[in-house]
Amino acid sequence: MIALTDRFKEVNALLEKVPSYIALFESKDTLRAECSTSSDWQSHKGAQSVDVTSSPGSVLLNRPGGIQQSDSSAGDVIIQDGTGNRQPLWQSFAAPDNTALNRVAFLMEGQASAGEDAACEVYDANMNYLGSVLKNLPDDIDIQHLWVEFDFSGLNIQLASGATYWLRLITDLDVPSAIIKVAYSSSNPYTGGEMYLGSVGTGSTDDACFYVTFKYAQSGYIVTKTLDLGKSPTVDGEWVFEDTVPINTSITYTAWASDTGAFSGEEVYLGTIEDGDPITVRKRYYRVKAELSTEDLSITPELHSVAAYFPFFVKFASHLSAGYEPVIMGISSLEASIHPFKPSTIGTISMRLARTPSTEDYMTGHNPVGKRVVVKAGFIHEGLTEDDYMLYYTGIIDRYRLDGEGVFVVNLKDPTTSWKEKIPKKWESTADDISWGGVHPVDCMLDILERIGVRGAEIEKTSFSGVKAALPGWTVSRTLTGNTYEADRLLEELRLLTTTQFIPRGDGKIRLKLYDSEESPVAEFTDQNLVNIGWDANAEALLNELYVYYDWTGSGDELSSFQRLYILVDATSEKDWGPRKKEIKDRWTQAGNGWQTQQMAQKIIQRFSKKPALLEVEVDRSFLWLEVGDMVSVTSTLPPGGLTQKKFQIIRKNLDFSKETVRLRLLEV
Repeated sequence: MIALTDRFKEVNALLEKVPSYIALFESKDTLRAECSTSSDWQSHKGAQSVDVTSSPGSVLLNRPGGIQQSDSSAGDVIIQDGTGNRQPLWQSFAAPDNTALNRVAFLMEGQASAGEDAACEVYDANMNYLGSVLKNLPDDIDIQHLWVEFDFSGLNIQLASGATYWLRLITDLDVPSAIIKVAYSSSNPYTGGEMYLGSVGTGSTDDACFYVTFKYAQSGYIVTKTLDLGKSPTVDGEWVFEDTVPINTSITYTAWASDTGAFSGEEVYLGTIEDGDPITVRKRYYRVKAELSTEDLSITPELHSVAAYFPFFVKFASHLSAGYEPVIMGISSLEASIHPFKPSTIGTISMRLARTPSTEDYMTGHNPVGKRVVVKAGFIHEGLTEDDYMLYYTGIIDRYRLDGEGVFVVNLKDPTTSWKEKIPKKWESTADDISWGGVHPVDCMLDILERIGVRGAEIEKTSFSGVKAALPGWTVSRTLTGNTYEADRLLEELRLLTTTQFIPRGDGKIRLKLYDSEESPVAEFTDQNLVNIGWDANAEALLNELYVYYDWTGSGDELSSFQRLYILVDATSEKDWGPRKKEIKDRWTQAGNGWQTQQMAQKIIQRFSKKPALLEVEVDRSFLWLEVGDMVSVTSTLPPGGLTQKKFQIIRKNLDFSKETVRLRLLEV
């Protein structure tokens, strides 16, 4: 439901009222100070355990450079001699930062080594065992020296900055006749450690040919340079953060404001802030501290930009009595729709503005493309102020032109246009893969939106968390590999699985709503308030056989690429109407979570096995507060057989505020 003020409702219920629009166009006088370039980040006012250079224009958690002792060797040491004898090789190293171990490798050679294994163990300076990895030695080491790598990324072995750690390399003797060697160098080539055979001693100047790589730091922070707006703002502002925050990572922001820019005690602490939060303390100077952290040390959040944004607006109206220049000649109707098996559509709108010195200055005095526009709708009526107007549409200018009649036509962009961007942005190797393993589908949706640059301020977070709470225990898993994928396609698959809908709001945010057949109606339609009604038996929507394929192998679109099949049949419907079959391919649910696929199927069959009726209705504009996804009750003698308090869901809404009625499409629940 759309929130309306009591005064708006009172005037909207009157028979005599004049519809009115007020449009706020972001102006060139907007104040904005940001930190977004490499030089910006390198001018920080304090940082720890973050990297501002390896990804230009972004801030990442620090990933210490690896340790590599040169692959040029003085010779080989034998750790297995071919007669059933072996001895361990010990090599120490010093951790360069507070981090975690990622990979270890030794330069090795062998003879008749096929089938032999080797283990790399890790100990701290007090010889406390920390973990080990077993590796089957590659056959090619019988031909030449090869780097043999041991992957510790899954063990989460924490390392303390400057502390000494020992690596112990030892074979398994699975093939006693094998000879295994490790290349080494003398003359102390690596000053941070030393090598021994058999047992650890003292005074060695030898080092194995080895390398060690590390994971990202667990946490770090950066304080931005001083953000200078150039002058103190006279209106409230908004925080704008662009970041990429994968699952199991986070960025927390705090801020300060100052009149002088000194930040030496005179500043005002603003507390914890989020993207889209208002800035109500109006100062010329700001600083922001971003604290980055990760629970999975193989990934890092990325901070791209921080901005203090104070938008100034040029306001135009459709009527002089609204208080602004009356240049709005018309605004197109606003339409939004949802469908159980099709993507949501969010209509764009166009505006026609009279050509006046003010509108011409706005259109030609700067580039308006990308500027924000807020459209409000209300009435010309005593006591009704701009604050009472409803939010009709929020978007950004996509294009503008002067038509043949000398009228400016401005088109505002559909906020979901960016959802067609692809993830990953490029795919060249498995290093570009994106994986989700055992995560909630709502978290997966948010991660996808994050990856394509949808700001947190552009979604209604409470609705997403509400759906997540309503689907406890749900998890999905998938790896995107070998190609790039359109984000909207991935989101549509997850939406269908969870039986949810993306609902547009007048403030430009997107809300996630879970379908619930038990939801109570929020309005009642009868023959007394239905201006017009059309009925469709909707026979094509009938479904009584549902085949859901899941437990996907990870590639291919053919049915054989799915390892599980769930079949749900409504025998009564099939008998009454004949078989009507639909197939769904679920690429997200694994075998152990087949119950969630079954829940989806049961919801679908329950709704569509009884041939849900479709109504096209017009209702009085007093019902404009309804939105797609809402449940309503219908009692009418007009459809065949009549309807008595029958529940329907609004699946399409067309609102032309200048008219007295609202057009709705309703689907039986």
